[in-house]
Amino acid sequence: VDFDKPIWEISSLPPPMHTMDDDVVSNNVLSTTTTSSSSMMMIPRIETFPTWAKQLLSDWGDINEEEAILRATSITITTTGDKTRTASVASSLAEKGSENTKLSPYLRWGVISPQRASKAGVRTRDLLWRDWSRVSYGLLNSLRRGDAVLEFMDRSCRRRFDSPRSELNDSNNDNNNNSSNMSEQGTTSTSEDELFNLWCVGNTGSHLVDAGMRQLWNEGWMPRRIRLLSAACLVEGLGIDWKRGRDWFERTLVDHDAAINEVMWQNAGLCGVDPFYSGIAWEAPPNGWEEEEYAEKWIGSGFSGSGGGSGEGSLAVWPSYLKTWATKVPPLQIVDGAESRREVLRAKGVYKAARTIGNAGVRVAWKGLANNNSATNNSVEEGEVMGVGFVPVHELRI
Repeated sequence: VDFDKPIWEISSLPPPMHTMDDDVVSNNVLSTTTTSSSSMMMIPRIETFPTWAKQLLSDWGDINEEEAILRATSITITTTGDKTRTASVASSLAEKGSENTKLSPYLRWGVISPQRASKAGVRTRDLLWRDWSRVSYGLLNSLRRGDAVLEFMDRSCRRRFDSPRSELNDSNNDNNNNSSNMSEQGTTSTSEDELFNLWCVGNTGSHLVDAGMRQLWNEGWMPRRIRLLSAACLVEGLGIDWKRGRDWFERTLVDHDAAINEVMWQNAGLCGVDPFYSGIAWEAPPNGWEEEEYAEKWIGSGFSGSGGGSGEGSLAVWPSYLKTWATKVPPLQIVDGAESRREVLRAKGVYKAARTIGNAGVRVAWKGLANNNSATNNSVEEGEVMGVGFVPVHELRI
C-alpha cells in the first residue's frame, strides 16, 4: 500500500509571548496587547490569578525542559531552596513497570518530546499509548465527532433513573432480577445530576476514586490507574453517560489531549475501540501502604473522605454549584451495590460484548482496503466503522 506523507503548511509563527509588565497587571489586562510592529500575547503573572489557579500552578513548580527531563529520568526536584534531587520509586498507583512522575503535561504541551522522554527512560508502552490514541483519533470519524465508535454499546451501562427496577425486565431469568434490584437500592431518590456532582467532588465513598477526583480539582492531574477507576465508577457504577465524564476531564486536566481523552472515555463507556478494563473493581479499598497514603493525603486520616474529610482535598475551592456536594455524605449503596451492578451488566452480556470487541478488533473503512473486496464495503465511507472482527456493523448486538 502506498502511503502519502501528510504535509502541513505553516502560514505564520505564533506571536512572541512576554510576561506582563507591572502597569499591564495593575490595569488587570489579561489579553493581547497590540504594538506598532506586532501583536504579542501577554502571559499573566501568577500573582494575578484567583486563589485556586494560583495554588494549582504553584504546586507544579518549574515548567521548563530541565524539569521535564528530571521527571522523565525518574528524578524529582524538591521544593526546598537547595533544589535537592531525590530518586523516585515505582508506583503501585501506575501501570506495572511505570512510574508516577507527572510527566504527561510536559509531553502534552511540547516541553519535552516523546523521543527525548524515551531516551531518558520513560516506558515505551506509556508513550505508544499516546500515539495509538492519536492514530485512532485520526482514523475514526466518530472519535473526532465525539460520537460512540460502536453505537450498539453506547448506552449499555446507562442506568434508568426514571425506572430504577426496569434494567432487566426484558429478561426471563428471575435470579438476574434480584441482582438488578440490589444494584438500584438506595438510588431511587438520587438523580443522575446529584450522583454526577458527588462524583465530581470526590464524594462517592470509594476511597481511591474520591482521592483521585479531589486531586484532579486541586492539581489538574491524577495517576492513570486512578483515572481508569474513576471512569469505571461513573459509567459502570453510577450508570451515567460517559460523555459527562469526558467533558469534566476536558475542563479539569492540565494535560488534556482531545484524542487521548476521547479514546479513554469511550473505552470506559465500553463503546470505544478497546474496552480492555471493563469490569474493573473501582470500589476496592487501597491496597498497600502507598495507596493508603495517597487516600489519606486527599481524603483525610482514616479515609474519612465521605462528607468532607480532613485531607488536602477538603481544602479545595469548588465552584459555587458544587460546594454543597463536597460536604454531603454519599449514599452507601454507591459502593455497596458495585458488585451487584456488575452482575447486572454481566447478565445483560455487556462484558462479553466488550471482550469480543477487544479480541476481534474494530474494522474501519479506509482507502488502503479499496482493492480488497472481501474486507471492505463500498457503502461505508472512509473513516466509518465497518464492524467488529468479521461481523458487519449492522449485525452487532449485545
